[in-house]
Amino acid sequence: MPETDDLKTLFDTDFQRHREETSWWTRWEQNYLAHVEKVMATDEQAWLTPAFQEFLWEDEGMTSVGLGRTVVIKGAFKDEKLARSLWDLRSLSLEQDTMARARQLDAQFERLLKMVSPAHNERRPAAKLARIFASIFPYDVLCVLDQHQTHVLRRSLGMKKAGLELIGQHVLIRQRLRDALGTPGNVKEAIEQSTFAWYLKERAETPVVGVEETEVNKEPPEAAGPGAGPKLELLRLLPADAQRKGLPQIPKGIISAFSAVVRVAEHGSTRQELISVFQEYIPKFNARSADSFIMLVRRLGLLELQDNTLRPTARGRELYEGEAPSDVLAPVLITQIFGVAQLLHELEALPAGLTMSELAGRLRTWYPPWKTDITAQSIASWCEQIGLLTRKPGPDKLLRFSLSDAGVEWASKLPRNLEPWRMKDTSIDGDDDEGLKNNAAPGPIGINPPAELRTAKFEDVEAALLSTPSLKHLVFPPHLPGLVHGALHALDHKRFVLLAGLSGTGKTSLARAYAQAYCTALKLPFDRHYLQIAVRPDWTDPTALLGYYNPLSNPPAFESTSTLNLLIEAQGNPEQPYFLCLDEMNLARVEHYFAPFLSAMEGQSTFLAIHAERDGIDGIPDRIPWPRNLFILGTVNMDETTHAFSDKVLDRAFSFELWTADLKAWRVQAALSFATTEVLDDVLPVLEELYQALLPARRHFGYRTCHEIVAFCQGVPATIDRKVVLDMAILTKILPKVRGDDSGPLPGALEAVIKICTDRGLKQSAAKAGDMRIALKAMGVVRGFS
Repeated sequence: MPETDDLKTLFDTDFQRHREETSWWTRWEQNYLAHVEKVMATDEQAWLTPAFQEFLWEDEGMTSVGLGRTVVIKGAFKDEKLARSLWDLRSLSLEQDTMARARQLDAQFERLLKMVSPAHNERRPAAKLARIFASIFPYDVLCVLDQHQTHVLRRSLGMKKAGLELIGQHVLIRQRLRDALGTPGNVKEAIEQSTFAWYLKERAETPVVGVEETEVNKEPPEAAGPGAGPKLELLRLLPADAQRKGLPQIPKGIISAFSAVVRVAEHGSTRQELISVFQEYIPKFNARSADSFIMLVRRLGLLELQDNTLRPTARGRELYEGEAPSDVLAPVLITQIFGVAQLLHELEALPAGLTMSELAGRLRTWYPPWKTDITAQSIASWCEQIGLLTRKPGPDKLLRFSLSDAGVEWASKLPRNLEPWRMKDTSIDGDDDEGLKNNAAPGPIGINPPAELRTAKFEDVEAALLSTPSLKHLVFPPHLPGLVHGALHALDHKRFVLLAGLSGTGKTSLARAYAQAYCTALKLPFDRHYLQIAVRPDWTDPTALLGYYNPLSNPPAFESTSTLNLLIEAQGNPEQPYFLCLDEMNLARVEHYFAPFLSAMEGQSTFLAIHAERDGIDGIPDRIPWPRNLFILGTVNMDETTHAFSDKVLDRAFSFELWTADLKAWRVQAALSFATTEVLDDVLPVLEELYQALLPARRHFGYRTCHEIVAFCQGVPATIDRKVVLDMAILTKILPKVRGDDSGPLPGALEAVIKICTDRGLKQSAAKAGDMRIALKAMGVVRGFS
């Protein structure tokens, strides 16, 4: 809680600097002052006219009311009794005691709201009336016009609600500011303190969900109104695919049970202790159901694990200290649970409300797999219990749901365009509501309805391979891309291909090229849809790919990885392909670090396990549905330095071997991309002879070695004899890989290498190969690098 001296320092330093650096702030305060001075200067006769009443209710010189402006109350402009009551408010004798004055203005605010609603609109124009109070009582009421923003401001100052409503809370906050900054000497100073309160609110308010702001989340510029003051803060919803689909059914009294559980955990409690508390409030729950709801309390951000016990979070303390459940829980439910924002959106334009059946029908247009009313009933029950909805009989005597004042406020914070949060129609067997029956708490993120993956035709991929300049130089068997394409599309739950064989034959380049061509064919950003990971020999478990919980960090946190980020993005965008290339997969034992992947891809509806905690950690769930839009390409170098694959791995992949290199085709590409004809004429015939000599012993080389030798020979100064340069290149790039024993074709291959080097005048290479022949005969084995 900021101390008085801290507020004074903040006001004199950071706030003043903020005012100077924010282009519209001075203009806002000028418009604010002009609005208040006009209200104060208007005489009784002018005050009572419809024209001035319209100004009083609708002018946004002080500040905007956001979507509160959609509460149309034109009839109120001509309501003489209402206008007289507002005039009398100016001469109200205010209580001297701060708490008494707070209660007094709260009562006046509620009285006037009842005069406007439902007479002039079913919806209560609370924000507009709060703005009027701020203009009539500039020393007591702030420009923070809704409950939740006031809640954020008050909590940032360490103040309790004290049983007061919106205007009463303003009075207490104003007194706190006067204690710190001094009593304003005039209206201008009072307005400066009011805008300081807005500044404090902005400092304290953080996005509920860490999602980048997108066009659909942005408030249109005109939303700030003529006052050009602060814009409405919109909620940042998780992408639709990342939200949980619906909520479990709950009994009455669930919020009280949550509050009791969190209060008991104040000094640390075990899960079992909290289960017992929960069952006291909801006796019909068995231990298993109660345990599920304890997990739900954690997911809602009310409890956290500390020192092996569960303790309240800051949000949890707000709940048991008496804050409105709508202020505490609405931000989480609206931004993270699919259907809550849509429910508020549907009811926002319908003050008369909807029956349960009508509401369920509308929600199903947002998510077609909800075949029954079960999910809509659960969502409506949650919203009613936290104070976003009310129920009352309509003219037809049927119970209808409509938004409460808090519901109207939260609806005004939704993105202007909710269409990105409308799921496509899908065909799905069964009823997606089933998992919400029997009081079952939501588990890990559910399996999204099958979205149709956008796949590229091979003709388009092939065309991209042939036309993209950066891919033209690659050399591989002409039929191989087609085989890889077919393997990756044969089974939608196992898109896994292994490219094995000789080092330097372009396995990794082929994997990257195929993914790039695929993205080009679908006009997708390659860098976002492709990830290449180099496998390390020390990988003994999945943490290098999937991350881990680090209790030693400050604060303890889940250490994520680029692979996990790609998986979560792929799971959230099932209609788009994503590519994961694991380079040199068998440097470590695949079964050890890749086990969760192998298990997940074996089956028709399986999950990928991420970590062993029962709940999510730092927003990372314990498991996600296996993303069927994930294409995995692994490269494998087959030599004695790597691990063999088990049948468990091979059964889940299509394997293609690349053991040969087409040096004639490579020469064509080298000539087009980097090498001169002169260098190629001098170097490549020697490399072709050595390649053919080493091929029977499987000690031949690939395109990478050719590229490096040609580049080396081309880069050395022309004053050095090229034969000397080539001799050194073969000595350092080819002979070190010639190794093995005398039981196979190696002795013959070595004899051929000696002859080639001797005939070509490559003295150092011939001498080295001769030494290797001697070692092979003497010891039965040889290593080219020693």
